[in-house]
Amino acid sequence: LGKEGKQVVEFLRAAPTRWQIRQREGVTPAYINGDALAGSRDLSAGDVIELTGVRLRFEISLTR
Repeated sequence: LGKEGKQVVEFLRAAPTRWQIRQREGVTPAYINGDALAGSRDLSAGDVIELTGVRLRFEISLTR
C-alpha cells in the first residue's frame, strides 16, 4: 500500500487474528498512532496508519 518509489508499506498476516505492518520502500517513515514505523510491528484494532498524507484506521473482524 502506498506510492511506489516514495513510500510503500505491506501488511502481513502472521496468524488468523494477527497482522503485522512493515515499510518496504521510502525514506520518509510511515506512522502508526503517531510513532514512526521502524521494522515490523503488530497491528491492533483501531491503530491509525499514516502514509503519503493519508490516514487509515486498521480494523479486523473475527466473524467468518
